[in-house]
Amino acid sequence: MIKVFHSFSSGLTLAMLYVFAVFITPVFLLLLEVNHVESSPTMFGMPFYIMKIEAYQFSSEATLFGCVLCFLAGAVLYFFIQYVIHVIKKRRA
Repeated sequence: MIKVFHSFSSGLTLAMLYVFAVFITPVFLLLLEVNHVESSPTMFGMPFYIMKIEAYQFSSEATLFGCVLCFLAGAVLYFFIQYVIHVIKKRRA
């Protein structure tokens, strides 16, 4: 049960980092004097995020699909890291 909680926590952490990155990226692009960006990468017809920068105004949107994908990636990453740690400990013994 504790591994499920840790994987959930890892997924939630990665999803929060995704949201933070989506909202902070336009600010950094404006600081780098990038004045026109329109980005909306998609997979299966659903966007990961939506970002628009025009002149000195910007808007960014973290989508539900992107959040779910990052959550699942975080959970899978947790189990992958645990597997690698287990293999390394097994080799040392």
